[in-house]
Amino acid sequence: MMSKDRSITPTKKFAFDQDTYKHFVDEIELHDIKLTEFEFRVKPEYFFAVREEKEEDKDILSRSFKREIVSLHYEKEDEIFFATIAWNLTIKRSNKKVLHAKAEYLVVYDNAPAVEREYVERFTQKVVPFATYPYFREKVADFSWASGAELPVMPVLKIK
Repeated sequence: MMSKDRSITPTKKFAFDQDTYKHFVDEIELHDIKLTEFEFRVKPEYFFAVREEKEEDKDILSRSFKREIVSLHYEKEDEIFFATIAWNLTIKRSNKKVLHAKAEYLVVYDNAPAVEREYVERFTQKVVPFATYPYFREKVADFSWASGAELPVMPVLKIK
């Protein structure tokens, strides 16, 4: 069983091998994506600020958007791994949150070849966001419409 304690320092230095990573990516299969948490809050101040922005043609609201890998579970012998990713959209007026959307997704992969955890971590950072982002984007659009928040279409993710 592989330790889940990330504070343990490996005894040998990890050397990333592109062929091993490619094999991992080629073999692994997406099994499921589950929405495990969703929250959408909009305060009345948001609507007043949006109107004020339009009338005065100036930015009053600050917007931030981020993602975070919340957890990662991988056992070599199980040929499975799963990760939880959180997406957050926050809009503030001054320092007060006036709109917030958050979603967490559990992403499960099968047929995971036995590799060092570093390959799984890289895959999780590079691929899992692209698997989940369309679902978050759709949820935000749906709740934006339902609340009348008139949020602009969220951007497309770009490969870094």
